[in-house]
Amino acid sequence: MVSEFSKDKCCGCGACSEICGRGAIAMKPDDKGFLYPIIDKGLCVGCGLCDKICAMNNTHQSSKTVKNSFALQHFDKNVLYGSSSGGAFTAVSDKILNNDGLAFGSVFDKNTLDVKHICADNTVLRDRMRGSKYVQSSTTGVFSEIKKQLNSGREVLFTGTPCQCAELIHFLGEKPNNLFIIDLLCHGAPSPKVLKKHIELFEKKYNKKTVDFSYRSKKYGYNHTLSISFSDGTEKSSVNLKRLLKLYTLNMRESCYACPYASKHRYGDITIGDLWETGKIANIHNCLGTSLVFTNTEKGEIMLEGLKDCCNIFPVDVSKLYIGAMNNPVKKSNRVDLFWQDFDKYGYEYALNKYAPKTMKSTVYQYFLRVLSILHLDKIYSRIKG
Repeated sequence: MVSEFSKDKCCGCGACSEICGRGAIAMKPDDKGFLYPIIDKGLCVGCGLCDKICAMNNTHQSSKTVKNSFALQHFDKNVLYGSSSGGAFTAVSDKILNNDGLAFGSVFDKNTLDVKHICADNTVLRDRMRGSKYVQSSTTGVFSEIKKQLNSGREVLFTGTPCQCAELIHFLGEKPNNLFIIDLLCHGAPSPKVLKKHIELFEKKYNKKTVDFSYRSKKYGYNHTLSISFSDGTEKSSVNLKRLLKLYTLNMRESCYACPYASKHRYGDITIGDLWETGKIANIHNCLGTSLVFTNTEKGEIMLEGLKDCCNIFPVDVSKLYIGAMNNPVKKSNRVDLFWQDFDKYGYEYALNKYAPKTMKSTVYQYFLRVLSILHLDKIYSRIKG
């Protein structure tokens, strides 16, 4: 039964809650902010559907599905500025939306400060889905809506982490022809609670209310710039995003440390991520970001071919790169328990300063990248570094 699950075997997708016809399972956050199923034994009849629907409880395929790899950069610079990398998600979702389809992806909720999946039938809503979130999104209730739309004949795009994509297919029982899936090169899902605490630090510092939060703003080029927007229309940015990302390896979901989906068997039609080291495998300008795209199905190959009218796409040899998200789960640090002990006892700011201290070297380097971008010298530096 789902009431007997172990945390390293639960990705928090909520499929068990959605499949329960008795409404006996609710997804509730634990003390670290991660969603887990809580069962009402008074409503449960022991049907076992929750166990059957859970992809984490079933055998993960190990056969390689990756067919080809490509570098992708959208022609439209406005798209590049609004994307974390090269605009692959926007390009694919445009094809789906222009065909009267729907796009499901994660957005930042300014009211609750949570990241959650929503449905978009227009580009305004879709644009909110752009950008890396670096935190686990809630998909509770989404799989049932996707199934409903698929059954009505609508074309549907779903973008999510590998575990979310695997769970969606398992929930549906098959992969319908009118479903297109993008899975992400995921390095683990950090705690939503930690994200909220970080945002609260900004709000306390500036005494303003947050309305938007971007991990990968390109205001100063393709580097790690964190940006936060406030209700009064102002915006603040920080060059120390890498510091926050370093901390995130200590507060990931327990199942991420034993993720069965960190492999070359992918559940998406395509897999997308960042192509950072373009100088090693491609002679392109990377200062506005480039997507690394893997095609895993024939449908994925056809889609990528159809994107050539809006994107610069060419094959790349990734043998020179180590793609950790396709090889092994993130390694659990021996400092994870210590981090949470300090977090609970002394608060987030103390834990941030202790486990990811601000260094002069990192700060100066990030400001150096920012200045290069302002002076339009980042392209030259990128090529020299590559």
